Amino acid sequence: MNEDIILEIKHITKQFPGVKALDDVSLQVRRGSVHALVGENGAGKSTLIKVLTGIYVRYEGEIWLNGERVSFENPSQAKAKGISVVHQELKLSEPLSVTENIFLGNLLKTKAGLVDWKSMNRRARELIDSLGVEIDVHARVASLTVAKKQIVEICKSIMHNCKILIMDEPSATLTNKELDILFGIIRKLKSDGTTIIYISHRLEEVFNLADEISVLRDGMHVATVPTSEIDKNGLVRMMVGREVNAEYPRSGVAPGDVVFAANHIVRKDVLKDISFEVRSGEILGIAGLVGAGRTELVRAILGIDQMDSGEVLLYGKPVRHKEFTSAIRNGFGLVPEDRKLQGVTLGFSIKANVCMTNLKKIVRHGVICRDLENRYAKEYAKKLRIIAPSIDTEAEFLSGGNQQKVVIAKWLYRDSSILIMDEPTRGIDVGAKREIYELICDLARQGKTIVMISSELPELLGICDRVIVIHEGRLVGELTHDEATQDKVMGLCV
Repeated sequence: MNEDIILEIKHITKQFPGVKALDDVSLQVRRGSVHALVGENGAGKSTLIKVLTGIYVRYEGEIWLNGERVSFENPSQAKAKGISVVHQELKLSEPLSVTENIFLGNLLKTKAGLVDWKSMNRRARELIDSLGVEIDVHARVASLTVAKKQIVEICKSIMHNCKILIMDEPSATLTNKELDILFGIIRKLKSDGTTIIYISHRLEEVFNLADEISVLRDGMHVATVPTSEIDKNGLVRMMVGREVNAEYPRSGVAPGDVVFAANHIVRKDVLKDISFEVRSGEILGIAGLVGAGRTELVRAILGIDQMDSGEVLLYGKPVRHKEFTSAIRNGFGLVPEDRKLQGVTLGFSIKANVCMTNLKKIVRHGVICRDLENRYAKEYAKKLRIIAPSIDTEAEFLSGGNQQKVVIAKWLYRDSSILIMDEPTRGIDVGAKREIYELICDLARQGKTIVMISSELPELLGICDRVIVIHEGRLVGELTHDEATQDKVMGLCV
């Protein structure tokens, strides 16, 4: 046995009805390293992690941990052997305190059999201090920022004999400052001997953190390479199996007349007298730090949250959205920040998700016409290149990129003229991102009005005709495509 190897995966194959998610995957992970796992959405990363952690128990192949062949029937067995996961969707109990979450299921007891709160609070505080962060162990998790919740999740994992910590898209919702804290924690864990398996679509993070990178494509292991021996372009070619133009596309059309305007939008303590307008065929970017009020602004415009004052003008006439359904009737569509919670109905098929925004098109005599439903769903699945065994596939079984395409498809099917897209490429791989960018530009060429919120400045600067900047609920600047630079936008953001 090679003492340097902590984890070895041998010939893992995992089959689902109609698709082979993993196809003879073999790779090794070195002890005390940061090992990145990358690939497009649907490449098999999540499936492999679920096999490693006992969520999937039926598969072909072998898992070897510390030179011993292991087989887990459930995640608890994997955790007992030292394998823990920090999921993208955090698994914490929000009403409980930080200490209670860290020790959940493993409470310390006094000799009298009572819960030893003093010892648990002390150990929780020592653990958090060792990571160089400040969190009140008595605070309710619900009161913490996303970054601090993530740190609690990490503490919960490493408190109990964690040898391998798997981190699944840990940076997706963090600010740059929070990212620096997370990266510091990862380096500290590595120096203490913990092995990190790091999954991310943000390749700059991979090059910043990882010692080695394993690439999956179409369920197969393409290669494992030392980070020092590959560049970003080479890694992208491995991931997608083709050349991908890294430049951002542009619609190439001149914006037309003003389609809608927001005038003096106010929501107490959240939005402070914001006004802007958008034209047909225009892609307007909204920049700002997390918590600046970007999402709150579009929610107020769409009637999801009620504004205290202000008005929305549509083609020069005032409209009042008392709820989202009235905004939909007025031609608005929303690709929300959280696609799984708000964008798709996970238990519904692709065709049901696509057609739910306008049932009138497929209902005949009070009954859904299945032929029409199938025809429209196939049409938009083809237009957006949604990859799935069939249009009857449930949304929960799609990759993140394909789920996002389903969300967009349902508004194209509705023929929405104004599409608001909140973090449209979050958690999506580099190949699917390019497809989403091309789609946004194509919609602009068709005369659609696009409003795009993103925490990734390069994509706003790359494809938007204008960028407005929100800071602490106020509109603090507006820049054209030619004027906008990363330094200028960040200067306004802070």
